[in-house]
Amino acid sequence: MIRTRRTFRTTCCAPIVVVASAVAPLVNAAPMTVDGQAALALGALVAEYSPSLSSLEKHTIHRIFNGDQTGPFPTTQPMTVRADSILCRVSNVQIAIRSCVLTFGNRSHSLTGRGAHEIYATLVEIGNPSSGAAGSVYESLTQLTCTIHPQALQQSGGGGASCTFTPAP
Repeated sequence: MIRTRRTFRTTCCAPIVVVASAVAPLVNAAPMTVDGQAALALGALVAEYSPSLSSLEKHTIHRIFNGDQTGPFPTTQPMTVRADSILCRVSNVQIAIRSCVLTFGNRSHSLTGRGAHEIYATLVEIGNPSSGAAGSVYESLTQLTCTIHPQALQQSGGGGASCTFTPAP
């Protein structure tokens, strides 16, 4: 029986160094503006919870959002809907979980379920950037101001609603 001797050579490779590039610090996002049907939807959904709108203004916005574009409306003055911040969360693990918090000055209103989903979906529709972490997807913004003009809506020219906001990280 002939024995062969096997030799194994160990080769040492140059160490592999992974350098993580520095992530640029978050820069304040530029304000965004949306007009038309998406602005009307966002303004109307937030108006329902706004403590600064009168019941007459809320009723008028509700009628417009529900399809009454011809009026006559109880008020024909432009109406402004403001929120300091909106933060919505949906889970992509617990898929039935969804929530939003709307903040108006020192007041806030929490929503879950369908109401939260309506606002979340509208934030996606207007192009607000999403963020996510650990099984959740977030939509958030600050400094929301929506203006709804009943007289412009009655003209059926596609105008009459606009919103400005700052996307939040």
